[in-house]
Amino acid sequence: MGLGRFGGGVGVTRWLAGQGARVLVTDTAPAEKLERSLAEIADLVESGTVTLRLGEHREADFTRAHADVVIANPAVPRPWENRFLNAATASGIPITTEIRLLVERLPNRDRTIGVTGTAGKSTVVSMVAHLIRGSVQDYDRRSVRAHLGGNIGGSLLDQLADIRERDWAVLELSSAQLYWLGHGVGYDEAEGIAPRIAVVTNLLPNHLDWHGSFEHYEECKKNICRHQIGGYYNPFLFVHDPRNPRIAQWDRLDGHAQGIWMSDADRLREEYDVALPGRHNAVNALLAVRTCETVQEIEHSGEVLDPDRFDGALERAMASFRGL
Repeated sequence: MGLGRFGGGVGVTRWLAGQGARVLVTDTAPAEKLERSLAEIADLVESGTVTLRLGEHREADFTRAHADVVIANPAVPRPWENRFLNAATASGIPITTEIRLLVERLPNRDRTIGVTGTAGKSTVVSMVAHLIRGSVQDYDRRSVRAHLGGNIGGSLLDQLADIRERDWAVLELSSAQLYWLGHGVGYDEAEGIAPRIAVVTNLLPNHLDWHGSFEHYEECKKNICRHQIGGYYNPFLFVHDPRNPRIAQWDRLDGHAQGIWMSDADRLREEYDVALPGRHNAVNALLAVRTCETVQEIEHSGEVLDPDRFDGALERAMASFRGL
């Protein structure tokens, strides 16, 4: 439901076809507005693996007679009010999303990093993946691989075969994607899913047309850490912003929470060559650095880290990051 124009719909369509599914792609946009996405699945349409329903949705397509599962595009606003998705629920059809399909199938969910926030999440998530690739080593001093995905575009589903158990999945997660990762959302048995390392850049009113209220928006954002495993080292990194103290009041804050003060970002440029201008990017860089240091701690759990061992690798990686 919703092919879209940013790659997620294409990615999940191709992946489903690769699993042997017969796929109906239904989108309210006409073909001319989906030209680029349609070109990427043209071979599947020609082979008959994929059927198109464009310019409309039909309620019958969302019933048990026609579907076994519905994959909802997270861009669909207020899905709990959507009559087509409600028809699927009434028919007992589970509803899921590309991001849930992905995280359920990662070879090691303990090695996921989720980044969310009203602003800055694309920069931070890209920076984190870049820093891991350029500076983090495992216990045997081998470079650690990181795979970048989620809301930043495309889909990692078609890369699952290339993601190893010791790799990190670094995911940008929108509030809508986080909604669909909630407990019991889409079908009663849906588990609440959260990343091993949760990162929040900031929280300001946004996407109220999708959520209906700032309170609902915030509740969805909380899923980034709400379902982290209790009694386990699940770091939660966030920025203390005196203009908006709400994140610091989230119930999940415990001994594993690491609040970063915006004032600390002013000192970051004394240690790191941050190519991106502006104080907000210094804050983004500080959050990415702390996240990468947390990854390094997990990689070397139980070992006393010798800063000389890494020989300025983190600083060099930061200096080579040129933005999105």
